[in-house]
Amino acid sequence: MKVTIVGLGLIGASIALSLKERVDVEIVAVDLDRESLNYAKSMGWIDVPRGTPDSSVTGSEYVVLATHLDVIREVAKSVLAFLSGSELVMDVSSVKAWIVENVAPLFQGISAFVPTHPIAGTEKHGAKNAVKDLFFGARLIITPWNNSDRDIEKARYFWELLGSKVEFMDPYEHDRIFSKVSHLPHLIAYALVDMLTDGSEYAIRYAGSGFRDFTRIAASSPTMWVEIFRCNRENLLVDLEKMIDLLVRYRDLIEREDYIRLYERLEKSSELRKSLIFPVKR
Repeated sequence: MKVTIVGLGLIGASIALSLKERVDVEIVAVDLDRESLNYAKSMGWIDVPRGTPDSSVTGSEYVVLATHLDVIREVAKSVLAFLSGSELVMDVSSVKAWIVENVAPLFQGISAFVPTHPIAGTEKHGAKNAVKDLFFGARLIITPWNNSDRDIEKARYFWELLGSKVEFMDPYEHDRIFSKVSHLPHLIAYALVDMLTDGSEYAIRYAGSGFRDFTRIAASSPTMWVEIFRCNRENLLVDLEKMIDLLVRYRDLIEREDYIRLYERLEKSSELRKSLIFPVKR
């Protein structure tokens, strides 16, 4: 098998590492960061390092676009010139409607493009933070868009090789859901840390595990998250308004000293959280 990975950050490098652990594969890695390429090559995760796409891409069974949203369209254009038509191209972005509207059409009539989203990652970034088995047991969402059954099954096979649990979803529904369970939570985590920049920085000395766990994701790449917020702007604004309204309700309950109703709301949230089942990582 031959796979090209364009973008050797946390996700791209983790894909390379996981593939090397599971299958006989030649990996072409494309990234402007020479340090990341050299590191991944020294670790044995990649075989052919390239600064920009070239003929090494041609004939890959899979081409994975693992770049930030702000550059993915231009990166896709640079890859197009080296596709023979047999390659299956996938992205790993956490926004899908923007991808099917702005990236998928570039490949029409050239190579198959299947939008995918691995529900996996950490707050860290870069090839040096690659995680073995990052995708094992994690959900992988495929949002088919003018794809043949053959292309979808080929995409499914790739991610199941890495141990992912594949599900299918409409790209617009995907963005509505992930605005609520991913994009808004990241924004709130950033905002909570931002609150401490108003002269309350001293308070951070007393933060315990609760603050640490809640704000872990605020250490994520701002570059990446600004682009996610931009590309899922409409859904995020709707959910942000709902959250603001909910916080106002909580404020009013405390202001009125209505602790019975406050307890009821907290208990409902607590029970829902306890009922959630998350994939077990090995």
